Amino acid sequence: MSRGRCSGCGESGSSQAVAAHTAACPGFAVLYREHPERALAPEAEYLRWRQQDRAGEQAARVAGKVSSTDTRRAVMAERFRTRDILEED
Repeated sequence: MSRGRCSGCGESGSSQAVAAHTAACPGFAVLYREHPERALAPEAEYLRWRQQDRAGEQAARVAGKVSSTDTRRAVMAERFRTRDILEED
């Protein structure tokens, strides 16, 4: 079973399911009207995405997770910070 990806919205799955999805996808319809050369068949779009965009999306996800972790750690550190009893207010 081959994989497919919708050029309009990025939904992925089996090529048959994505081909059926593209028939009703508003994002694909807009892309086909405005940039027909970029409205690829599901299998071709999956291969293009895998070769070109996948690494960038993965790096963005990792950067988001790192940022979220840093924020949560800062909140936790502030929450559990102990007050120095020798420090004046």
